[in-house]
Order: sequence, then structure tokens, then C-alpha cells
Amino acid sequence: MNQIVQPPDTDEVVQRVLLEEFTGHQCPNCPAGAQIASQLGDLYGKQFIVIAYHVGFFANTNSNFPVNYKTQTGEEIKDHFGVISYPSGLVNRKNGEVLGSTEWASVVAEQASATPKLKLKINREYNSTSRVLSVTANLTALETMESVNVCVFLTESGLVSPQKTKDDPDYPEGIIPNYNHKHVFRASMNGTWGSTVFADGAHPEDTATVNAEYTINSDWNAENMSIVCFAYSTTSGEIVQVEEVDVK
Repeated sequence: MNQIVQPPDTDEVVQRVLLEEFTGHQCPNCPAGAQIASQLGDLYGKQFIVIAYHVGFFANTNSNFPVNYKTQTGEEIKDHFGVISYPSGLVNRKNGEVLGSTEWASVVAEQASATPKLKLKINREYNSTSRVLSVTANLTALETMESVNVCVFLTESGLVSPQKTKDDPDYPEGIIPNYNHKHVFRASMNGTWGSTVFADGAHPEDTATVNAEYTINSDWNAENMSIVCFAYSTTSGEIVQVEEVDVK
């Protein structure tokens, strides 16, 4: 994949793309899916954002895979969209369609070239002593649009634990003992389906704000955590805009 030149950090609004990846540490095909996500990240830079939900039976724990990355929110999202195969993913929840990893790139390209309908900016404050994170999401409509729900999610990278693999000569037993799990969904700060804004629709330059607060688990490394905030249409369910910032 060729590198896409990213626009400079200005007030220019860029349409960003969210991949919601469904995975699990007992899924032998999932490292290949994560590699595709990584390549898309290299290609699109900050325009491309990932949340990795560890869900379903492939995310179950046992003596070989003792670390539990499953969450109730992840399970609710998996069930809502009818996820039955892994790795798979939603790209901006386009048509609510769960895609195999080989299908991600074409939809990401389509979504990345769209004209933005919404400006989304995240402000946050984190208290390292109390571990309380406060987030304010500021939204500005760029055109006439329907109501949206806004979700404020937390992810963590750099989580090292075993992962099944397939056809990897470096791991003939089929397990990578020190696999680096990235973008792992940890929690929602405002529920699985978020908070509704622009309830009666919005006109250009209309603004709205969503506030959320969360105490970060003492077992999680805030240095490796990100806030992923996305707005999706209450009519179509498709994601209108997404942004990501580090917790610290």
C-alpha cells in the first residue's frame, strides 16, 4: 500500500473512518486481520481509527489464554450487528454490514473520500491521582443533518498476552506467547449506544456538546489509552464522524 499524504493539523475538517474490528485471542486467523488494519493505519494515518472488540467464544479464557478482554458493551455490539465470523469488522457502520478483513480496504477508501458533514472535537482532562477522566465532545454541523448519537469509548494498546495464529513458521505450535494486542476496547464512558444530540435535526453551524466522566481501572495503563468519540445517525445507524485523542 502506498502512503497517503496527510493534511497538516489545522482547523480543516477531515472525514475520518472507524474500523470496529471483532476479534479474539483464540482466533487463529485474527492476527492476519490485525495486520490488514495496521496496513490501513499506515496508509491513512490519523484519518483511520480502530476499535478492537474481543467478543464471542474466540475471546473466552482458559489456562492458555488467561487474560479477559471481553466486555458487556462489546458483546452487545456483536449481537446487535449479528457478528458470526472472525476476523470481521464494521467500517463506519456502513449499511450495518459486517465485512471480512479482505473487504475493509475498499470501503475505507470510499468513506475516507466523503465530504464531512460534522466537525467533532474532543477536549479531555485526566487526573493521574484519582484516575478520573473527563471528556467534552464538541460537535458542529457542517450541513443540514439528522439527529446523531455520540459515543465516547476507551481503548488500550500494548497489551501483551498469548494469541493463536495460523501458518506462522515462527510459531509452529500455533500460539504467539507475547502478542501485542492493540486498540482493545475497554469501556464506554456513556453507554453502548451513546448520547443523543440534535434531536430535531441540525442546520449548518448548529452546535452541541456531550460530557462524560469515567474512573479508569487501576489495572489499565492510561499512558497507552485513547479516547475514541464517534457520532452516528439515529436514522441510518451509520457513523458520520469519528475522532481519537490520547488519554494523557
